[in-house]
Amino acid sequence: MSNFDVQNPIIRVLRDDMATVLDKAAGLEFKKTGRKYICTSTVAGTLESVADGDTLASAKSVKGGWRLFHIRDVVKELKSRDIPKYDGENYICIASVFFLNEIMKDSEWRDNVRYGDPARLFAGEVGRVHGVRFIEETNYMLDTIGSGTNFGEAVMFGKEAVIEGVVLPEEVRAKVPTDFGRSKGLAWYGIMGWEKMWKHTDAGQDAHIIHLTGSE
Repeated sequence: MSNFDVQNPIIRVLRDDMATVLDKAAGLEFKKTGRKYICTSTVAGTLESVADGDTLASAKSVKGGWRLFHIRDVVKELKSRDIPKYDGENYICIASVFFLNEIMKDSEWRDNVRYGDPARLFAGEVGRVHGVRFIEETNYMLDTIGSGTNFGEAVMFGKEAVIEGVVLPEEVRAKVPTDFGRSKGLAWYGIMGWEKMWKHTDAGQDAHIIHLTGSE
């Protein structure tokens, strides 16, 4: 018979839960951006803004499916507002599984996506094209965005998008045993928060983040 360490799967589950919770907390700030880009067809899209008094995709469903056309459109918007690139060379796109599936249908993706130095890839990164690094996210980006079928959603941003404040880094803690040492417990714990760095939507700085979405 082999030995089985019961703490190993418990620690793994705690870490998975921690990643899910932290992803959702940070993701909420990214999706609070005052600028939304809605796909209206495979070759068209519209940008809405709080500063312009728009309703921010509340009644507009994604139609036709996401393509690299929309990525180029958002990149053009970020560049026109002089938003610095995340790593000096690329913007970042964090997207749901269905969103990336739509993007990968584009023949231009298949023809042009190329990895650079593998050591520089982010966790979950699936490719780079048009100066954008694409990262798959499964904890907070919704796949239930779209018309007739699920097309997903994403956020694109450059530098200075969301800031993290850490009082106490995440850690796993053991409960003080009770019931004569028979009752034990483990939990993860941390004190931290996230906030958009720029909120002056009337001046356009909120364009540091653009949410590619539609009505659910």
